[in-house]
Amino acid sequence: MYGRMKYAEALEKAEHLKALGQTELYIEADDAPWAIATEIEGGGSYRFGGPVSFYVVAEAQGLTFKWNVDMETRDANGKGVSHYDRDGLREVMRKLTPYMRAPSWLSSSSTRCCPTCRSAPLKSARR
Repeated sequence: MYGRMKYAEALEKAEHLKALGQTELYIEADDAPWAIATEIEGGGSYRFGGPVSFYVVAEAQGLTFKWNVDMETRDANGKGVSHYDRDGLREVMRKLTPYMRAPSWLSSSSTRCCPTCRSAPLKSARR
């Protein structure tokens, strides 16, 4: 199954995957090539009118790799308020490359961590 393929395995099989027309692969974040990530796309999870997840995207050998990042902690499910994982999001920001094309709601230090967040703005972890 393509969706459970590891990054290194996909690179080894890149020519075969491309021949099959399978050029977009979803991988786990702990196996992701953060160093070559190029952009962020909106994820599929929304709560209180705003996104609570996103995909990080990287390209290598003609393949597009995507992995999901949740912005909320798991204990937010079923609650009437947001529980953003600020420490986790800071760690993600540390892993992102400086030339990433991130949406303004995530990359701008002048905004809150997302459109619906009431917590303090996330500061860039890069120094």
